[in-house]
Amino acid sequence: MHYSAEKTTKLYRGEAEGVVFLGWSVNIQSGFGANANTFLQQLGRWVAATTTDAPVRVGDVDGVLPNGTHADGLDELTALLERWLAESDEPTIGDVGTFGGRAWLHATVGGQPVVLNADTKRAAIEQFVDHARAGTATLRVVANMKGTINKVVFRPDGTSTPGWYCYIPTPLDAPQEL
Repeated sequence: MHYSAEKTTKLYRGEAEGVVFLGWSVNIQSGFGANANTFLQQLGRWVAATTTDAPVRVGDVDGVLPNGTHADGLDELTALLERWLAESDEPTIGDVGTFGGRAWLHATVGGQPVVLNADTKRAAIEQFVDHARAGTATLRVVANMKGTINKVVFRPDGTSTPGWYCYIPTPLDAPQEL
């Protein structure tokens, strides 16, 4: 999110013991441009979308999902990604910048936290939504290319989808279905 021509602020969302914490990397009281109406309106929309069931208006945040957006369950994740597909024409769900391989969208599925990276591609999201709506999306944790069991796939046969960068934060000892 931009708050002046030269500055960008990062938005953060955390959760511990059932409490949601929101933060951002700008001092609203003293940052130049940080108290401008445009910034405050964008921040308000992000807070509302992050803390309520209100639809995320992705067009308000440069067409990408706000960093730290959270979905509870497969149905909510699917609905959120469907809205993103309908409201944005961006090629990825997040701001890739100089490194897209960072956690962007967070979800809890089957009691397990999962993250989609910022560089998750539109075509992969379309395939996920198609499988979810057909009832064939089954989230499974499998080994990544290095052998660590933390990669999340959705195809019924357990194969990977190009551009789908979804992981669990803590690797498992054995593959499992979520």
